[in-house]
Amino acid sequence: MSLQIALESLGLTQIEARCYAHLAANPSTTGYGVARGIGKPTANVYRAIETLERKGLVIHDRGTPPAYRALPPEEMLARLERDFQERKARASRELASLRPASSDEKLYALKSHDDVIARAHLLLAAARRVVMLEAAHDTLARFERAVTDARSRGVRVVVITDGDALPAHADTIANARQPVRALRVTADARECVMSSLPNDTGGVAEALWTRSALVARMLHDALAAEMFYGLVERALDDGLSIDEVEEAFEQCRKARESV
Repeated sequence: MSLQIALESLGLTQIEARCYAHLAANPSTTGYGVARGIGKPTANVYRAIETLERKGLVIHDRGTPPAYRALPPEEMLARLERDFQERKARASRELASLRPASSDEKLYALKSHDDVIARAHLLLAAARRVVMLEAAHDTLARFERAVTDARSRGVRVVVITDGDALPAHADTIANARQPVRALRVTADARECVMSSLPNDTGGVAEALWTRSALVARMLHDALAAEMFYGLVERALDDGLSIDEVEEAFEQCRKARESV
């Protein structure tokens, strides 16, 4: 992949990408100098540089004649990522407020793992009381920010995973003895996503999303039961005590009574 195409994939136009690349390699260059360097009309180059300046990716030194300097690549990437995360958070909040005009309890097929991950993120963003999340360890990492956001809103998050998870990742963590071979998420026992793991092409053998209250409640209860088994199994490994069994029962009760 060429540098220009890589920059365009980050949201820059063709001429913006070429201007940024030229300024990164040739700091303190005038707009006229950039135009000559990339072989584009001066007026178009100045407009592109002004846009880059508004985005914070180019610095104007205000000298005579005025010259420009590109933000260092690592700072440019960090700024674009920060801006994207802010836009993503705003969009997520707006999308979470959407509700269908009428009850829709059909089952919808999802074709790719990215579709599954995106839908699961929407569930986490829309949750108000409790989320049950079963995911393989590497998949769980993709939900770290979404889980943090949900918990900051007072949502109880229960995680079942086959690897180590930090306490910051959830209110309750149950470690599965066997590898987790699916992604299952339910929000407030009213909406859920279920999917097999992705294949080599990013597709999934089976995946569905639904707002069926019946299906979501059944999945919620099933995951609560698996959480209980996981907590008891971990307690058995450590030397089971009555207190630990009672604590596992309490965690299961809280998960089921949260909805």
